[in-house]
Amino acid sequence: MTAQDHHDMTADEREELRQFLKAEVADWIERRPDFIADWDAVLDEDSRQFYVTEAEIAVFHLDEDWLPALFVAYAAYEVLIDIVEPLYDTQRAGELIKKARSICPPAEFFEFSVPYRHRRTDRQWFQWFAKEFLDIPLRQSRAFYDKVDYNLAAITSFADEE
Repeated sequence: MTAQDHHDMTADEREELRQFLKAEVADWIERRPDFIADWDAVLDEDSRQFYVTEAEIAVFHLDEDWLPALFVAYAAYEVLIDIVEPLYDTQRAGELIKKARSICPPAEFFEFSVPYRHRRTDRQWFQWFAKEFLDIPLRQSRAFYDKVDYNLAAITSFADEE
């Protein structure tokens, strides 16, 4: 834990973060009303964070109504796990997201529990964050995480590839 994470997040801070993220969802919808791309569109590393294809909706069983909240949740999750810097208009939003690390539950793997770690992606932590702060159903957050993970695998270089 960093010095910023030293104290647990209070109930008021949780609510403040929920309200901020809900406002971000409304803003996201206004800025990107046409976020569903054609069936055969190819999304790259940059576009995948703003769009979803009709094919991805079908394959991952994504509910279109949850998509704006899922995009916002994933962007905030990347701040939570410390792989991007917060790009919000207010510094407070980034502080609250980082403070949420103090209440992040451990990831469970069979009989093992892994406490929250910076810069480690984990579906369970994304699902927790999405549910805790945006009330996104677990099935939807899992499906969205899998969609993003699949997109990232497509642009990743592997050691056994030339």
